[in-house]
Amino acid sequence: MNEFENLFKEIQVPIVYFELDEESNPIIISANKSFVNKFTEYKNYTNLKSKYLNNLIVPTNKKEKSKNLDKRTLQGLKNENIVERKTPEGIRRFSYYSISHNENKGFAIYIDITDKIQSKEHVQVLNRILRHNLRNKITVISGLNNIINKETNNSDIQNYTEKIDKASTSLERLTSEAKIIDDVLKNDVELYVLNLKTQVEYALDNIDLDTSCVNIDINTNLKIKAGGKLHHVIESVIDNAIRYNNSSNPQVDIYVSNISDKYIELCIRDNGPGIPKSELDIITKNKKITELTHGSGLGLWLTKWITEKYRGEISVDNKNCCGSNVRLKLLKYE
Repeated sequence: MNEFENLFKEIQVPIVYFELDEESNPIIISANKSFVNKFTEYKNYTNLKSKYLNNLIVPTNKKEKSKNLDKRTLQGLKNENIVERKTPEGIRRFSYYSISHNENKGFAIYIDITDKIQSKEHVQVLNRILRHNLRNKITVISGLNNIINKETNNSDIQNYTEKIDKASTSLERLTSEAKIIDDVLKNDVELYVLNLKTQVEYALDNIDLDTSCVNIDINTNLKIKAGGKLHHVIESVIDNAIRYNNSSNPQVDIYVSNISDKYIELCIRDNGPGIPKSELDIITKNKKITELTHGSGLGLWLTKWITEKYRGEISVDNKNCCGSNVRLKLLKYE
C-alpha cells in the first residue's frame, strides 16, 4: 500500500480519489500534488478534503455531462473522454479517465491536452489557408502564362512558358495531394469492401496523361478492405510511373501477387528510370527528413501514409536500369 500511495502522490499527472454520495456527487477524499497545482491555488490536498469535486472544477455548462460520467462510475464502469475543466488559468481541455473503486469510490485522472489540441487546430487552419491561397495564385499564374504563350512567337519565351506551366501544374498537384493526406490522417478510418479492379480503373480515369501504356491483369471478382481514398494511392503510383517514364516504349503493368488468406499485393511495375534512392530511403527505411532528403513531392508520402492507415504496407523493388515495382500490401476481404 505504501508503494501505491507514493505513486499516487508523486506521479506527474493530476489524480483525485473521491467518494460518490447518494446523488452521485463526487466528494474529494484525497488528491495528489499535480491535481492540487493544476486545479487550485492551495498548497496541499488537505484544503480539498470533503469538497465537492464538480463544484471545484466543472464549468456550469458541463455539469450535466459530468453527472452522467459520475453515474457510470457508481455503476462500476470505466470512463474515457475529452472534457473541459476549470483551472486558475481558465478553462482547459483534458483527456479524462476514471475507474471505480469499491462500491461508491473512484479515481479520476486528468491529462491536460489543451496546447496539443490548439496546436493541431492552428496547423489545420494554416493548411487550409495555404492550400486555398496557393490554388488561387496558381490559377492566376497559369492564366497569365497561357496569354503570354499565345501572344508571342519568340521560341525562347515559349520555352520559358512551358517551364512555368510544368511548375504550376506540379504545385497544383502538390496542394491536391496535401489535402488528401490531411483528410485521411486527421479522421478516423472506416474500412469498406472494395472491388480492387474497379478501384484501379477509377484511378486511371482520373489521370490526365496518356494511359494507353497501362496493362491491367486483375481478377474482376477480387475484393479487398480499405478506406475510401485508396484510389488516390493507386492513382499517385500510376501517375508517377507514366509521368517520369523516359523509355522510348513506356509500359506499366498492374497485377496482383502473393495472395494469402489475409492479404494481397497490388503490384504496379514500370520500365522507367526507377525511383531516386534519396526519396526511396525516406519512405522505406524511415530515415530522418532533412532539407536535402525530403523528396520532390508528396506522392510517395501519400502512398505510404494512407496505405499504412488502411492497415497495409508499401514496398518497392527498384532497378536503376529496368524501372520499379511498387507493391501495396492490402487487406483481403474474406
